[in-house]
Amino acid sequence: MQDHDFSESSRRRFLKGILATGAFSCLGCSHLLAHAFSPHTRREPPQDHKFLDGSGMSYQQIFDFAYKLHTIPLLQKMAEQMGREQFLKMLNSLSTEIGLVSETRDFWSGLLDSVFWTHVITRDIIEDSDTALRYNVTECLWAKTFREADAGDIGFALFCYPDFARARVAHRKLTRTKTLMQGDEHCDFYFEMGDRT
Repeated sequence: MQDHDFSESSRRRFLKGILATGAFSCLGCSHLLAHAFSPHTRREPPQDHKFLDGSGMSYQQIFDFAYKLHTIPLLQKMAEQMGREQFLKMLNSLSTEIGLVSETRDFWSGLLDSVFWTHVITRDIIEDSDTALRYNVTECLWAKTFREADAGDIGFALFCYPDFARARVAHRKLTRTKTLMQGDEHCDFYFEMGDRT
């Protein structure tokens, strides 16, 4: 067997490993960087290691660096090698598996109101009650970044498709019919709150 001839299960294991690491690394690093140089963040004494310094990058620069320069071209090449339809199907499946991990509830909890999140999406709240949360996302840096690179379908599979799994982990039911990533004018999120006990 040649090095580039992977079985379906081998590709699946490989992608599951790198996607989990890559997605959480990109999201986590962006969140930490944004938190580190936010004017609203209490400053701690200087750290002993250069990795903990603020980067001074804009949110757009962070996304360009994290996605456009290497990640998106790599994913597009993988889609070309595997066949785009099969690749997207696998991304949907793997991103859902990752979205169902219980730790993701802690990661996403409260994120919509964080300094990082308010700089990478714009949302209009329609309803926020004990039983429902409804809002439209009118700007999204993920959608902008992936669509500019002609990779909206890959971005959807990585970041939008698993929203339903993350909602289930948080005991919410999500209804969504539009996304910026797919070219709509906004994303229409409607969460029905369930029992969190």
